Amino acid sequence: MLTNQKKDELKLLLEDCKNSGWIPKHDCNKNLKIISQTHSVNTRHNIVVAQTKQCRICGKEFEESNPEGIYESL
Repeated sequence: MLTNQKKDELKLLLEDCKNSGWIPKHDCNKNLKIISQTHSVNTRHNIVVAQTKQCRICGKEFEESNPEGIYESL
């Protein structure tokens, strides 16, 4: 488990890598964070129908949508 100090050091290292133009080899799917979601609300359910995720390492964005709802696997 990373401490807050180590997390900050890692963030600084990744930021330095981005600024220098060098991005380490990585799998974007393992480093995604959700940056926006669109919800469909009816009387009984609040369903996520679209979302945008961004890679924490390279910043590439991925969009996903489904009018019936997006299901996250755990």
